[in-house]
Amino acid sequence: MSKPEESNVAFIPRNFIERGTFFGGAFKIRNAIEGGVLAAAITVPVLHLPLSLTVRIIILCMTALPAAMLALIGIGGESITAFLMNAIRFLRRRRIIWTYVNTLDTKS
Repeated sequence: MSKPEESNVAFIPRNFIERGTFFGGAFKIRNAIEGGVLAAAITVPVLHLPLSLTVRIIILCMTALPAAMLALIGIGGESITAFLMNAIRFLRRRRIIWTYVNTLDTKS
């Protein structure tokens, strides 16, 4: 007596073949590049400070590491540069749509 063939069901995650990411879809390439550039931009001046190596490493851990992590994660699903460009665009294009003027206090 033969048993019917059993098929194993395997669920494939949505980001399995997603391109443009690192670490299995955890970070986008754009965010990783921005994080590296930001960390390098902070690291170079800190390494030239006239302090001991221990103090420079502590300063780097307190500045470059959080900045790089923020750049890797992004803000609101966007990269840092995209967020900053949208914020600048918003600040330039904002308008007052409607204002309420109290007509009862116009005696002055």
